[in-house]
Amino acid sequence: MRDRCAVLLRDLADGRFCSGASLAARYGISRTTIAQCIRQIEDSFRIHVHKVPGRGYRLTEPVDLLLPDSIHSNLSADDRARLAALEVYDHLDSTNSYLLSGRVSLEKHYHVVFAEAQTAGRGRNGREWVSPFGRNILMSVGWRVDCPMRRLGGLSLVVGLAVVEALEASGFPGIGLKWPNDLYWEGRKLGGILVEVAGEADGPVSIVVGMGLNCHLDSAHGGGIGQPFASLKELPGTVDRNHIAAAILSALFRGLPLYMESGFERFRAEWRRLDILAGLEVNVLRGKDKSTGVYLGVDSTGSALVNFGGQIHALTGGEISVRRNTGASGA
Repeated sequence: MRDRCAVLLRDLADGRFCSGASLAARYGISRTTIAQCIRQIEDSFRIHVHKVPGRGYRLTEPVDLLLPDSIHSNLSADDRARLAALEVYDHLDSTNSYLLSGRVSLEKHYHVVFAEAQTAGRGRNGREWVSPFGRNILMSVGWRVDCPMRRLGGLSLVVGLAVVEALEASGFPGIGLKWPNDLYWEGRKLGGILVEVAGEADGPVSIVVGMGLNCHLDSAHGGGIGQPFASLKELPGTVDRNHIAAAILSALFRGLPLYMESGFERFRAEWRRLDILAGLEVNVLRGKDKSTGVYLGVDSTGSALVNFGGQIHALTGGEISVRRNTGASGA
């Protein structure tokens, strides 16, 4: 039923009326089944459908669907040549899990997968990533390289830089980065990155970079998010998810080879420009250990530099958050 409802939703996505009779004839099912699908679209997808006797159904608000052909058309010929595959699904458990599951074979070219919704999307430390249908960009990029895992420490930072570059070029200003993998706007979380690596310690390794970016998310759909969040629709700029998805891919395809070739140092100055925590007093959580220090930025490997009582430590893991009594917000 869920798959049938997703297909029906694509027919209604443009916001125009479509009669129950025409939909029933198109799919070879009863009008009663169409009505059941409409109810599930409203209940499960949380998308309101306007129903008018004699005219049929239409979405109260059109849905900006991801379309493979549209994403392809916004990519250059060189970028398209870097793709092993580009897939768009209505639902997946997780785009990262899909690429790591063995269902696809990762090679040197990039395998890209998008999902309109995830049933088990994951953020940092296994947290759920809230992803109502058609509201965000949920994507993963996977590929295989012959390098040791220890060389990948700054990868999530470089991905964050590529996403901000793409968004700035698309007309969305004022976005910052929070170490190691979050995008923020005006003190609220706009997106997150999850990098997962599988393989041998000394290589080769399969790399999967997952990302969730809030595009049309609002309070009605983001009730399960346990922190202040922002959405691209609040920023200046036009939210065209297909254009934005292609812009992110293009920026990744420029940045990732440079990072794999020479590491994080060449990206460090740009990270400083976008770093929202520099100079702030922060809480640092490593496992069950919580401590307080002053965040000083990142080193040449992408590790976070924190001054704990006069001693500067380089952190490769853990969570950093602003101490609330400093007056800073949202990080």
